[in-house]
Amino acid sequence: MGFCYRCTAFLSLVALGLAILVAFATQTTWWAGYDLRNCEGCKATVDWSKELSKPTISETERRVFADDGVLVLRQVLSPENVAALSDEVDNLPTTSMTDVLCRFVLRHYLKYEHKLDTRSELVRDWAVHGPLAKWAAALLNATEVRLYNAEAIYHKGEDSPVPCTTAWHRDTIAAPFAPSVPSITFNVYLEPISAYGPHGDGLIYVRGSHKHLE
Repeated sequence: MGFCYRCTAFLSLVALGLAILVAFATQTTWWAGYDLRNCEGCKATVDWSKELSKPTISETERRVFADDGVLVLRQVLSPENVAALSDEVDNLPTTSMTDVLCRFVLRHYLKYEHKLDTRSELVRDWAVHGPLAKWAAALLNATEVRLYNAEAIYHKGEDSPVPCTTAWHRDTIAAPFAPSVPSITFNVYLEPISAYGPHGDGLIYVRGSHKHLE
């Protein structure tokens, strides 16, 4: 009798542990997986008429991008749409990526969140229906481009226990395809940044360096 009671108690603890583990996992950004379809059949909720009615990438802009590897598109996004996206991302609840990884490993980050498009209808709208992929495809002279990862990464700045140093950035590890598949990573920055600002938070790049990748 005592043996059966202990078995029952043990199984109950195992079941409870599994339930807690599943509950924890579903709060992580990795639970949704990397589904290339990303909201197949969903409809746009944002009015993209202004952005999508603008002329496509010009030949001059395409040449600049081909030569420099960077292109600044000015006044092509609605300020209201950008402000709404900024508010949405700022107010999204954090996951274990921030609560655990940033706290104990990546201590120089205030927030580190991936796959926001699986957690926010607005972010997903930007990724699926917005003009960013259209412009990227035009720059590459490709039929279409799929944006696969929307992320929010905030550095702690002067409050960080680890100083911010200049480094190359890449995001190929998180791509939902094999490393052998030819691909290109686009980073899209929606807020003004300047090396001469109060925090010196400028984006540093070397023009044409993409032509000499090993």
